[in-house]
Amino acid sequence: MNNDFFRNSYYTLNGNRDPFFDHPNCFSKNLYLVLKNRFHESFDPYHFFVEDITQVAILKADNRILFEDVTYSQPDNIPCNRYELHSDSKASSLVTDLLDDGCMVLVHSVFEKLPIFTFYDPGFDSDKWTPAHVILIVGHDNDYFYYVDEPRLLNHHHKVCLENGDVGYIEKKVMESIFSEHIVCHTIKPTDLETLIESRKSKEFAPIQASIANYNKSSCIFNEQAGCTGLDRLENNAIVYFGREAIQKTIQLCLDPTHTYAIENFSFWSDQDLLRRGIGRRKILKDSLLRYTHDSEIIENIDQSIFSWLNIRNNLIKRKYKKKTDLDVDMIPYFEAALQLEDRLQDNLSLLLSSL
Repeated sequence: MNNDFFRNSYYTLNGNRDPFFDHPNCFSKNLYLVLKNRFHESFDPYHFFVEDITQVAILKADNRILFEDVTYSQPDNIPCNRYELHSDSKASSLVTDLLDDGCMVLVHSVFEKLPIFTFYDPGFDSDKWTPAHVILIVGHDNDYFYYVDEPRLLNHHHKVCLENGDVGYIEKKVMESIFSEHIVCHTIKPTDLETLIESRKSKEFAPIQASIANYNKSSCIFNEQAGCTGLDRLENNAIVYFGREAIQKTIQLCLDPTHTYAIENFSFWSDQDLLRRGIGRRKILKDSLLRYTHDSEIIENIDQSIFSWLNIRNNLIKRKYKKKTDLDVDMIPYFEAALQLEDRLQDNLSLLLSSL
């Protein structure tokens, strides 16, 4: 692998960890890595990666509640090519051809069957696969693919390149076996930074507008059109609550004297994933707004919202280790505080948009 092909990864040129990586999901992190390597240190990710901050609560028929987010969508201001293959033995050649064309390739595949991951499951049913986790493949040679991914998701089977500690390598034959089942790839079309920034100007506040609208959105039956994450984990008879209604419904469930409403998130993910995306989206929103406003009230409001959701997250995790994975009255003050802060934040966002 040519080490010059992937110059900048999770760290800045002065050796500090890039703070952007503490916030978004895996798809936007990898988009950012590609753009960062193309435009080097001059690239500002906050032009592109603000998302809807609406918190979602999904109530299942078995009285389990799942905390999710509104659906992440690829920033439509970043022009991408998409490729998709299923049950195709030539899928690996698609990736190598794209790499040979000079692209870094964002790849969804059946990573549940890849031994390098902490969520490795050799018995995973590929027929139930949906595009979820994304890795960035940055090069290949005769024997290996070279990739980048979040260290927290990698286990002791992950092999590190001596030339660049952020890049791992894996035998092509291992990748070929899962690529041939399902693969979805994205590459970024050649363009220039000025064109990207110009295309962003008319759309920069669309996620904030979506947050304001979704905060008061009515509940609906869970399905592919519901507009929230969780499609790979739930049946279609669950009910989705958005924004204000999601917090109110959670408070209502905390009041149930039977304590029968358990938190479904702990069945799927490690503790660090609970509410992580929503908190990260608020941090990105704050950093983005600092480029437009010196209104200390709204910045303080976002900080308070972040602290409130972190407080909820930390208390739920502490309760889990005390064998309490259900909702009860002890959690009500935390959700009531979040509701008050979110109401104020949505009002402040509306006022901000009207002034810009």
